[in-house]
Amino acid sequence: AQPCFRARPKGRNGTCNKEEVPEARRAKRSSMLRNTLVVIPWILYKSRMRSRVGCRGKPFEVHDFGDKGMGVVAARDIQKGELLLREQPLFLVSQCRDSRQLDAWENEINAALRKLPEHDLQSFWNLADCHTDEKSVVGIVRTNGLPVETAEGDMVGVYPTVSRFNHSCNNNVNNSYQEEYGEVLHAIRDVAKGEELCITYIDLFMTRQERQDALRRTFNFKCACPTCLQTGQALLRSNKVRQRLQDLRSALPSAVPQRLGPRVLEKIAEHIDEELGGNAAAKAYAYHMGSQLLRDIGQSEGDLELQQQATTFAEKALAEVVVA
Repeated sequence: AQPCFRARPKGRNGTCNKEEVPEARRAKRSSMLRNTLVVIPWILYKSRMRSRVGCRGKPFEVHDFGDKGMGVVAARDIQKGELLLREQPLFLVSQCRDSRQLDAWENEINAALRKLPEHDLQSFWNLADCHTDEKSVVGIVRTNGLPVETAEGDMVGVYPTVSRFNHSCNNNVNNSYQEEYGEVLHAIRDVAKGEELCITYIDLFMTRQERQDALRRTFNFKCACPTCLQTGQALLRSNKVRQRLQDLRSALPSAVPQRLGPRVLEKIAEHIDEELGGNAAAKAYAYHMGSQLLRDIGQSEGDLELQQQATTFAEKALAEVVVA
């Protein structure tokens, strides 16, 4: 797959300008370095992955898992990087972070619901509510809402189909919000027909107990994905690797000034390969985080080696985002 950003030509007519003096060439290279890093925004984690769009039929179907509720399974074999779904939200509402504001939030949700056509309204009421025995508008939004960043601030979006994708602590699908398309879902590894398609609702760099606590606190369920069902040595190994990922990510800002940034980033990628099946979105975010730190410190200290490392990891981030 080709990168989703247009390449900058090397000269006015797309050819190299052989008459450039070394000083001008270095200045141009430094300028292009800054532009490269600016072009790759922090939303790499949300992954604008270039899609392998085929004509092989719908890639998934919604399935009833019984006590687990509704979910999504692969209707055919799916390739890594394949576009699965683009879907605009039924509506957007502000995020509610204070339980004392629930009444006002309920009023905001009801106002949004009154604007929906009957079909969309029925789709909303068909969604699950994990918070109350009797469905409520607040419970449905708390169960199914996904964070959306807009120019107006942090919002929550509710989707008729995206909301059917369950959580896994080793997800095979990445979801990202893109203003033009809404929520966009891509496969981040090859998926076999019949396998459940899952996104992740939380930060994956946590031990099992930390993940379970986060999911119960926010979504009121206990995760029973294969990773969480591990026992014995397998569980100990998984917890150790995820704790190590958490520690390495926390150490990255202090590692870069000590010229240890590249080593830490490669170790993070190694652990992601080991524990998360090479999760492209997680690696892209880590590489981009590192590239930004390397760029900022390299520019402040005038260190061209750090700036070149920043370019290297920006390219690594882009390679993960553009899933080949």
